[in-house]
Amino acid sequence: MEWKKETNIWVLKFRDGEDLLESLADLARGERLTSGFVVSAVGMLRDVELGYFSGEGYVKKQLQGPFELLGMQGNISRLKEDPWVHVHCMLADSELGTVGGHLFRAAVNVACEMCIIKTTNIELSRMKNQDTGLYDLVLKDVSGTTNLRTMRGTGSFDLEID
Repeated sequence: MEWKKETNIWVLKFRDGEDLLESLADLARGERLTSGFVVSAVGMLRDVELGYFSGEGYVKKQLQGPFELLGMQGNISRLKEDPWVHVHCMLADSELGTVGGHLFRAAVNVACEMCIIKTTNIELSRMKNQDTGLYDLVLKDVSGTTNLRTMRGTGSFDLEID
């Protein structure tokens, strides 16, 4: 993987055959990127494993490809001291049929280009939710300048940056 950094933005170029998620985790470890968002990714993938959360667990599907990567978004947080890469993607096959979901595994086919933005005032981490078994996102103000508010009972939150 080749990458360049400008302040809190990384632009990445993956090479053919690279394990996409492992390469992202390696970058996060090396750059100490524990709180950021994958805001854009295009290219091609193969040997893909996608999943759908049924409410009780993930239903996973293996796909060979190659596929056009139409889009990807997600975040990079941490679980204890390890990076946690959580991304979803949309893929198109040679017949232009589409499929998407939670990305568990993928190899780059030819190339993949991505942009990641690091948060500066908000720390992202993960904590296991005992009810769902999922690792929920935990938001923490690390600068004292960000106002994080939670709306109880709705399962949603508001984020205000003063």
